Amino acid sequence: MYKPKQIGSLDFRVLRPLDYYSLLAIRAETCFRIALDKNGSLSSISDSDQKLEGYIIALAPKVMPQESIDCFKNQVTKYTKFYNMNEQEKQNPIRSIMSIKFKNRSKIDTYLIQAFLCCVLARNYFAHHTYLDKHLLRAQKEESAFMMIGILVTVLKLLDGPGAD
Repeated sequence: MYKPKQIGSLDFRVLRPLDYYSLLAIRAETCFRIALDKNGSLSSISDSDQKLEGYIIALAPKVMPQESIDCFKNQVTKYTKFYNMNEQEKQNPIRSIMSIKFKNRSKIDTYLIQAFLCCVLARNYFAHHTYLDKHLLRAQKEESAFMMIGILVTVLKLLDGPGAD
């Protein structure tokens, strides 16, 4: 804070609610990268896969079977490339994730896939977009909470247990 008593001064100590989302999503990526580096598997991930979804895919085998990881892989591009989304999905990608169902995946695996997608969505959304900001703050608290919980579940599940260090 520079000259705190001066009218119009900037105070960087006060974060907006959306800043917390942004920090969680960005820090998730950093935490996964550190965990993979610590356990020696970061070097085995190709340069093109050294991004959040690549880290999730590398850590996911300890919490779900390969078939569920493949389901995540099939869905994740939709939430990293907003320009490829149709207008309805672009307006409400969280609702789109909430409605995902897999007939051949357990409820737990489906929920984890949704959590991983929320984490990727949040990271990419907050790094590049603003069109959902008002929606996240006002309208749909259920969706906002779903995305926040998705980020937290992703971090807690993937960094807990063997190999997480």
